[in-house]
Amino acid sequence: MRKKILLLFILAFSLLTAQAQQKDRVGFKAGAGIYRQNSKINGDQEYTDFKAGVMVGLFKEIHLSQFVNFQPELMYLRMGGKPKKGGKINLDYIAVPLLFKFHGKNFGFLIGPQASLLFKAEGADAFDNKEDLKDEYKSIDIGAIAGFEWSFAKQRGLAGIRYQAAINDVWKDSPPKSFLKNNGVQVYIGFRF
Repeated sequence: MRKKILLLFILAFSLLTAQAQQKDRVGFKAGAGIYRQNSKINGDQEYTDFKAGVMVGLFKEIHLSQFVNFQPELMYLRMGGKPKKGGKINLDYIAVPLLFKFHGKNFGFLIGPQASLLFKAEGADAFDNKEDLKDEYKSIDIGAIAGFEWSFAKQRGLAGIRYQAAINDVWKDSPPKSFLKNNGVQVYIGFRF
């Protein structure tokens, strides 16, 4: 399974770094997000408090038509949440969003799926005592993204905001009628080469 995931990431990275065709562009983006976890345990739903995280990565805009681009990305994301009892949960992912961008001259709407590979999960209590949580989380997080982008500086610069909604349960051994999902809002800036 991990070999297949690694192959997926290599393929996505190849798409991002392949020589650009006319109107196709490669870029870099970085920003911050606020994330929280939505859990349901035996029918009782609860949300963690919001936690700040980072996002950084590469993307490629592949021109499909005058108003539509396909935009695969390769991103590092730090997600998680702050449980109500105190402390925090840090989840580090390598994410591959596969987005479609519907755009005009300066504004665009992004939508598409995202697959993320967990490589580190760590919890800390209110006294900053750390604990490895990787065995409690599934290695794959599937989500959906929707957002807006604004282009500036002769279409070289960009700024955006997007919402990441969870699709699958990331709790490895969730009891019946229970789940744990990651959600967040990301704000970023970027540059096209």
